[in-house]
Amino acid sequence: MSWLKTTQINLFIIISIIIFSLIVWFPTQNLPYHWDSAGFVINSARTLLNNNFNPLIVPDSDFAHPPLLIGLLALMWKLFGQSQLVSHLLMFPFLPIYLISIYYLAKKLFNLPIAIVTTIICATTPVVIAEYGLIYIDLPMAALTMLGLSLWVNKKYILSIIFLSLAALIKLPALGIVGGLVVWQLWKKQYKQIYYLLTPFISFGLWLIYHYQIENWWIARPNRLTNSPHTLSAFLKAIIFVSNNLFLEQGRLLVTVIFLLSITIIIIKKLSKKLKAIYLPVILLLISLFPFVTTGEYGARYGIFLYPLYYGVCIYTLFLVFQFYKIENKFIIISLIIPFLFFQFWHPKLSVSRNYLFKPSEDLSYQDMIKIGQQMSQFSQTKFPLAHFYGGFPESYQLTQPYQGYVNKELNFSQCPQFQLNTNWQQIIIYHPYSPVQINCSILLQQIVVVPLAYFEQNGKWVELYLVNATQSAKINKPPTN
Repeated sequence: MSWLKTTQINLFIIISIIIFSLIVWFPTQNLPYHWDSAGFVINSARTLLNNNFNPLIVPDSDFAHPPLLIGLLALMWKLFGQSQLVSHLLMFPFLPIYLISIYYLAKKLFNLPIAIVTTIICATTPVVIAEYGLIYIDLPMAALTMLGLSLWVNKKYILSIIFLSLAALIKLPALGIVGGLVVWQLWKKQYKQIYYLLTPFISFGLWLIYHYQIENWWIARPNRLTNSPHTLSAFLKAIIFVSNNLFLEQGRLLVTVIFLLSITIIIIKKLSKKLKAIYLPVILLLISLFPFVTTGEYGARYGIFLYPLYYGVCIYTLFLVFQFYKIENKFIIISLIIPFLFFQFWHPKLSVSRNYLFKPSEDLSYQDMIKIGQQMSQFSQTKFPLAHFYGGFPESYQLTQPYQGYVNKELNFSQCPQFQLNTNWQQIIIYHPYSPVQINCSILLQQIVVVPLAYFEQNGKWVELYLVNATQSAKINKPPTN
């Protein structure tokens, strides 16, 4: 393939990625903040801004997350004003960076057809699309990690360690990729490059020292409950938990099945020598997964920086099978079955359920949660501006923090365990199944007299409001106190 032809293809891919990113991002530009984005990133950025960036600590987390992205968000607010649009503009570059980096990485490790397919699959992964509309740290970390890794395999070592260091200063798991590169260089006996790879560790280490001087704790806040496995049985369960999330959920079962079938054919046909191309991504994947297994902490969004490696390995083995049977010309078309399946998981149709579900949405159904939050908040501030509301999360920020994008003025709110009957003002209980505190709200609703007030539902997500009859409740039962 000529240099001109290659350049034209690269340019077409880059332009296509930017257009795709704009199409996905545009509907999210004014979305209110949601879940951890609201409770952690937005509130921490406000704290940094209000404290004039001193100390440079993100306080609203039980982990010592570095402040790079959150500090950058606060800086953008300082320069351009605080708004949902400014916040979402900060997120816009990260999907193009992520996908363009994946394209060049896969093209270097494998070939052009595999690079195209891997990039398309990553672009259609449901949790990637979901995270693009949230102001959170996983997609930015993954984008800079993929950029750093792509630069590394293309021997741009200094630029690579700069972006890998920046990725680690957004979120710690980026160091898993750096650790994997160290193992790779040791295996290849290329020791000189290892000195470059010390930089991200040093950068993060300096941050930890600074954090400890301010907070007096290191990685996790003392006394925080963890899921770390302490027995062999628990360790095996952690492996199954992480593997299930990474390899099976949101349509990834198809990718895993394709890999297993392809690797079986490769072994039977004695093509194993051609698997050398997957050694590096497999090492990076295993090293990066180890901390998640040992902590028992994992969610689909955590794997955004791992999906390109996994998809690349799976698609490469599939390509070898197509190559063996001399049908490479059909490879891209047939492989597009995967992104077509993934698209079905972007915003699945959900049925209404009253079962508790404390796991945040990992697809576009998070927008359904935002919608019912908006409806509930607008109803509350319009119809009952002086009432006292009781609930849990996320209404704790939706009703009390106007900058989150739900209300214009702070309303009176307390957690359900703090409820006490009072006949001097209207009391309203907010109930839904998406927060552990709602268990207390459910118990409370059984112990007092209430009148159904409002019900909001969007694609299976719902929230109910109940007006307390304080006089009748006082007659039949003494309310719980906590």
